[in-house]
Amino acid sequence: MKVFSTATLRHLAQRHLLDQVVDLFPESLSPSLLRSLAVKKSGLEEELLPAHVVQSLISKGLAQKDQSSEKEARLPFLFVQGVNIELTYSCNLACSHCLQEPLRPKGTASWQSVKSIEKVLEEAKWLGLFVQGLNVTGGETFLPDSPVLEVIELSQRLGIPTRANTNAWWGEQSRIQIGEHRFADDRSVVEALRKRGLMRLALSLDDRYKQYPHLLSRVVQVASLCEQIGQDYELVATDPSRHVRESFLAELFVALGSRKPKHLGLTPMSVVDVGGASPTAVKANGVMNLASLARTSDCKGEGFHRPYYLHINPSGGVRSCMYAPGSGWHGNIKDQSLIEILNNAALNPVFRLFEQDDLEGFVERYFEPWQHHYRQIEHGCAASALIARLAEQVSQTVVTEEAMNEMHQRVAREMGMQMN
Repeated sequence: MKVFSTATLRHLAQRHLLDQVVDLFPESLSPSLLRSLAVKKSGLEEELLPAHVVQSLISKGLAQKDQSSEKEARLPFLFVQGVNIELTYSCNLACSHCLQEPLRPKGTASWQSVKSIEKVLEEAKWLGLFVQGLNVTGGETFLPDSPVLEVIELSQRLGIPTRANTNAWWGEQSRIQIGEHRFADDRSVVEALRKRGLMRLALSLDDRYKQYPHLLSRVVQVASLCEQIGQDYELVATDPSRHVRESFLAELFVALGSRKPKHLGLTPMSVVDVGGASPTAVKANGVMNLASLARTSDCKGEGFHRPYYLHINPSGGVRSCMYAPGSGWHGNIKDQSLIEILNNAALNPVFRLFEQDDLEGFVERYFEPWQHHYRQIEHGCAASALIARLAEQVSQTVVTEEAMNEMHQRVAREMGMQMN
């Protein structure tokens, strides 16, 4: 009888992390035998390993009795550099460009639990997925009942570089509550982040200030506090107008006493027509060439079979595209370990579709007959995200005219792509 490696064991071998598997069996597992198991497609004779080690490797998802097929042999998580955890889709604002706008819950905010986040952080670190680190975002996470400060503490304890996003509503405020923590003022919040070892605080800079004029001065205030306290921060600049960008820099320069900022970074982003960023609906002329448009996306589709980031939504769903909020095509951390998700990743319908590059055929079969439910899509990333969402949903749907019609109506609504 033979035993074979799983995708997780091969992944660990590729990332030079097999020593930590040996550490699980300090007296029973030879490093050379483990490496042979990891790299040999033909497997390893069971009797070469102690029986209890074989059973334990299988139970941990590191070995299996059946040889992997060619389809299962891929290692899509090998390229992952970081993990983005979306704690909530709730927000105290309703920005017109927000890609999560159709998914934003009404009423009380819902949050991922600290327990589930701790588990996934430990697993992701063990798998070597934090090359660049962890990003914690929402929605807005600096709100009452939010576990954001506990998550930052967890990541610091685990040695994971962490970035956190906020819309900076709490700038210039007093008596601020974040989770169960109360702060006298905005400076106390920044000091608490610095104390907890936050690598970088990400602030939004975009045209939301047309909706919320008071926010710009609050962002400037938080940025100036970061400079005073020595907290690194960055501006996520999502297609801001030249006036907004210049106003921010001018006001920050004044706030710093005419000194140049030392801790500021800048990340340019583009507005993608998903969610709240959808333009006024227009009727498509003829067939929408969704497959060709998808190939103009920033990742050219590679992000679905060679992702650099994993995104975990508030419900625990794991996906590889930030522009498909609410999706969870790789699995769910609430009922699966990351090891299970990794072992099944190469069989995922989204992965297989983009790896095989059969977008035209898929679009023809599963999109074009129902494209009348969608307004015109203009951005390559929106097209890619829509195709991925459809691939996920089609794999879970009995393909009948009625079921497909209902599915497309739901997807169009959830992604903010419906015809008005």
